[in-house]
Amino acid sequence: MAQQILTFLPEFLLLAVLPIMFLVQRFRSSATPKTYFTLSRYFLLASLVFTIVMYQYSGYPEYYENSLYTSLFKVIIYLLAWLWFALSCKWFLVEDRSSLGFYALCLVSLAAMSVMISSLNLGVMAIAWLVISLSNYFLLRLGLEHEENGFVEKSYLISILFFGFVFVAGCVLLWQSCGSLSYGNVQLSLQHQGADNLQAMFGVGLVLAVMLFSLSLAPFHFWYLDVIKTAILPVSGWITLIPIFAYFASLVDLIVNMFWSVYPQFQVALIAFALLSMLIGAVGVNGEDNLRRYFGFSTVFHMGFLLISLISFSANSVFSSFVYLLVYVLSMSGVYTSLLGIKSKGIYQEDLPSISGLSKLKPYIAAALLLFMVSLIGSPPMLGFLGKLSVINNLVLEQNYILVAAVLGSLILISNGYLRLVKAMYFEPGSNTFDRTDKGIYIFMFANLVVVVVSLLHPRLLMNDFEKMLITVF
Repeated sequence: MAQQILTFLPEFLLLAVLPIMFLVQRFRSSATPKTYFTLSRYFLLASLVFTIVMYQYSGYPEYYENSLYTSLFKVIIYLLAWLWFALSCKWFLVEDRSSLGFYALCLVSLAAMSVMISSLNLGVMAIAWLVISLSNYFLLRLGLEHEENGFVEKSYLISILFFGFVFVAGCVLLWQSCGSLSYGNVQLSLQHQGADNLQAMFGVGLVLAVMLFSLSLAPFHFWYLDVIKTAILPVSGWITLIPIFAYFASLVDLIVNMFWSVYPQFQVALIAFALLSMLIGAVGVNGEDNLRRYFGFSTVFHMGFLLISLISFSANSVFSSFVYLLVYVLSMSGVYTSLLGIKSKGIYQEDLPSISGLSKLKPYIAAALLLFMVSLIGSPPMLGFLGKLSVINNLVLEQNYILVAAVLGSLILISNGYLRLVKAMYFEPGSNTFDRTDKGIYIFMFANLVVVVVSLLHPRLLMNDFEKMLITVF
């Protein structure tokens, strides 16, 4: 009994702070956004510590496990959440808005992500996925002052309900075909039946479609572009930076430990989705002026690139795609930190023309954005080069030369789109004035750059220790 309780202690701690927050709101009139951030970070730190200490406790082996693989992803999302909580606190303080809803919903989402990463049962994973998606929906509702938010909110809710139904349908089909939703039992059943059981194959396809939707891969990417444009900035950053690790970890676990025997039948389709995402993302970056959608299209591109790197689901491909994902998130966290520092007359600037000449008035922010963009492109000497090199090297080793050509071509196209931002910041006349940037923003940008530089100079952590943890999924 004690081991079963300890298994869920990190998730319990994430949820235990919620009633305390609501009591603070009810009885402490002087509560500020910093109050809720302080409560969140302490309980988040406790969850992080217990996740590390109890990385091998698994009280329900048929439904849930803790391992080096799951603990690695949990630690990453907890650390990223702590960083984004701190940055978001500054936004709520500046805007003089209550942060209770934001922190409460994010903690619920974090607990669900943790369960999703450790899940060994498709039913448990489906419930966790639904909680994450509904949390994102209610986070979107925090920005109702946007005119188009109402339409986006309804569209996103419909998308969640539709893909929730798709997920349930996939689970039902697999249950009827395999007699279980346990990863191990379904894997054994699929190995025995092969690709001849069309009902099971259809169920696998439905589950994979939900994962593609969650990762905002084309043609399921529209929800992501609309949500990050209309949501408040802390919510846009949260949806971009945090859940992606849970979806990535779950997708790898599903393919490797559940669908592996029938995966070859879906590989070509996944390649098509990946290439389509890279094309749409690269074209979108070249034609979008809204900064949030601009980086949203960039995310669609990088998710396609990530899936291409993952396509063989070998130990090398899982590792190379993980390195790529980590580099991408580090760069995007720097981008969103920079966006938090660009204000004019109290309004956050969200259009490409509005940051023209940024290098003259905000040279440090412009320089940081330039470095993060270079990292996203994958140009040496930035850390992004390590991620791109790892992916291309893995494709070459697997002799996927057509994919190598497609990857290189798409990189050229999106690089041209990134140069539009560089041109606006450095080579176009300034047409705007900017407010003074909080010193904390500069501190976070500098810390982000230090992490990137240290990782570049000492990549052993990425290239050795992480690899040992990742291969435990096999």
